[in-house]
Amino acid sequence: MNKLRYLFRYIADKFILIIISVSIFLLPPLTKYVIANQQKSKIHIIIKGQKLTVELADTSSKRAVGLMYREKLDYNEGMLFIFPNSQRVTFWMKNTKLPLSLAYINEKGEITEILDLEPYDLSFRKSKYKVKYAIEVNQGWFGKNGIKAGDKIDISKLKQWRAYRD
Repeated sequence: MNKLRYLFRYIADKFILIIISVSIFLLPPLTKYVIANQQKSKIHIIIKGQKLTVELADTSSKRAVGLMYREKLDYNEGMLFIFPNSQRVTFWMKNTKLPLSLAYINEKGEITEILDLEPYDLSFRKSKYKVKYAIEVNQGWFGKNGIKAGDKIDISKLKQWRAYRD
């Protein structure tokens, strides 16, 4: 009887080890596949006369993933993060291959600050003020287009989209 228990435990331990090993190898590619195939809503916004196509990160899961694992981002493209309430928010660059610029934006559409972010940087970049939105674009995009803190974005289309969606 003891030999049977020992054999059962041995097999169970090996089975668990195999499951863990397989999971370690399958989970990262599966995560990338799920992220790549998420439903992507896009809208066009205008910042200081410059048209920008942004993918909307309007759920907690989309905000958590952001631009992770992306290989490229076209010049006039970015991601618009929409938060449920105005709040101080924190960004980092975990699993993000692209150098990005980040604009924090208050509920009135005013850019409160712009930060440059480096690939894979795990330091936290907390907003100085409460914000309702944030936009990530290729690093330097804001500067090349003469956009700075204090400038406003046209959020009218965003408000229309939110009204349609809700």
